[in-house]
Amino acid sequence: VSFELTYFAENLADDDAQLIELPFPFPFFGQFFHRLHISSNGLLVFDPLYTPGADSSGYIPSASAPNGFVAPFWDDLVCSSITRISAGQLPSSLDGGVQTM
Repeated sequence: VSFELTYFAENLADDDAQLIELPFPFPFFGQFFHRLHISSNGLLVFDPLYTPGADSSGYIPSASAPNGFVAPFWDDLVCSSITRISAGQLPSSLDGGVQTM
């Protein structure tokens, strides 16, 4: 099962992010997170001090923000009306349990 995050296309997002609540505590580098920002610049950011738009350039590792992130598509991206970002459910174990991502 998947669902679309329409915020980015509806708002023609550029240097923006959507904060989403996670349906379960997500472990990341020794901490558990209950929400994350999905950035229009291709990042998943767990840092609660994250500022959208301050993430379009940089390098890893770095002491400067953002921190606490996953960078699958990190670039200075611009969303248009045809942008599609989706999330879905994955099996959490061999017993068929489901977690939503």
